Amino acid sequence: PIDKEMAKLVYEICDSKKLIGITLMSDSVDPNVITASPEVLLQEVKNQLLLNPKNAVQMAINLTKMNKIHWGSAVEIFRQSQHINELTAYCMDCLPDSAEASTWQTLVLETNLKMNPTLAETIFQTKKFSHFNKTRLGPLCEQKGLYHRALENFTDLKDIKRVLVNNSAHI
Repeated sequence: PIDKEMAKLVYEICDSKKLIGITLMSDSVDPNVITASPEVLLQEVKNQLLLNPKNAVQMAINLTKMNKIHWGSAVEIFRQSQHINELTAYCMDCLPDSAEASTWQTLVLETNLKMNPTLAETIFQTKKFSHFNKTRLGPLCEQKGLYHRALENFTDLKDIKRVLVNNSAHI
């Protein structure tokens, strides 16, 4: 068995950045202990994403909740690496429902509508996001057979009429 406390001590004596990862993966993290810069912490999230994506999500969530990193930086890491499931998990936990996050809300919903419409529907059901681009998502909802969601997102009467006339049996 690995002695985590001994490993921490060795890394601390060597002033190793590996200590950050060990500290962040422990069950209880004291935010005052983490003194690394946001850049170093984000790099650790990137490193962890390569090794263990699930741990990277949890690490990013912990760091965001401790106000050690900004949610936008973490979202960008998951997006750039094309880890869609991890991006979605992180956003569901940390993305604020604000106008500032509207682009990211749209991205998460759009990506999931394209790749996993069932998950997108689940996200809609949570009502966690309300600042997404409805004009952009309405047609995708219609294409994926989520007619009720398409009707909620369309604002143009022509679109609403089309959905109702062509899909009334499914609504």
